[in-house]
Amino acid sequence: MYNKFYIIRHGETEANADGEIRMCGSTDLDITHKSFWDAMYLSKKMKSADDDFKKVKNIYVSELNRTKQTAFALFLKENYTISPELNEINFGENEMSVKKYLPADILYKWERDPGGLVFKNGDSMKERAENTTKYIKGLMKENTEPFAVISSSTIIRLLIMQLMDVDIKEFHRITLPYLSIIEITYDTENIEKIYIKINI
Repeated sequence: MYNKFYIIRHGETEANADGEIRMCGSTDLDITHKSFWDAMYLSKKMKSADDDFKKVKNIYVSELNRTKQTAFALFLKENYTISPELNEINFGENEMSVKKYLPADILYKWERDPGGLVFKNGDSMKERAENTTKYIKGLMKENTEPFAVISSSTIIRLLIMQLMDVDIKEFHRITLPYLSIIEITYDTENIEKIYIKINI
């Protein structure tokens, strides 16, 4: 027997609306009005094309407003489960930095060795990847109907690498625009058997 869940990147925030890639991390930000309406349109489009999306009951979001607001726009309800495991990486002293202006040693590890990257006064990329994956696998075992997970770019890409059993140093090869939806179908009797489809 198979089940499906959706991993969705939150809508665009004002902090990134200028086109710069900022390390927003654990900073709590709202999505833009445009992104809210884009999410509502996406919801209508998904529900007309995917019967499983219409069946979603359990919704899991991070503690950050941008995921909660995206959840409401997509599903028009607020009875979601708030999970700190879905929070974006805490970039510590690099919070809100523009990516291209990161210190050279941080940028090098980000590109070449993310598993060894620990942000000063922030998170370890490897530990967060492992903890979030463990949490998601628990949800896969608990849920017997389609469910949705709404989180942020870095944590989603690390999660996908872990689920695919690919070294997380490759995570930056995945590009996830705002409101990207990753569909994951899995065998409920063997959750390691998964099929991934990325809609961008």
